Amino acid sequence: LPVRCTNDDFVKGVDALAAGGQRFDQILFETHGSPGAIGFGEDGAITAQWMRDNLKTRHWETLCPPEARVYFNGCNVAEGEEGWDFLAAAGEVFLRSEGGVVFGQTSLGF
Repeated sequence: LPVRCTNDDFVKGVDALAAGGQRFDQILFETHGSPGAIGFGEDGAITAQWMRDNLKTRHWETLCPPEARVYFNGCNVAEGEEGWDFLAAAGEVFLRSEGGVVFGQTSLGF
């Protein structure tokens, strides 16, 4: 993906990986975060509800073999109830067919 991307760039990039039959044991998303959300530039937050509304039908689970690990490295993304809901939604998107682990930061990451 481009160094500076939008949510649309993110979706198109991951769509291309899924369409190309790519599989990953580990996936790292490194971007800005806040409790229960990640963001790309000024495009608005990707939240649990946004993922459920926009990503669950994209077949991104094909990217992840059994026991895949998906890590969100953005400040506080996994913090509190909003963070747990975000991680659950990410699991619904990436791990719904074969399982694995979704995790993220609960601090500012300093």
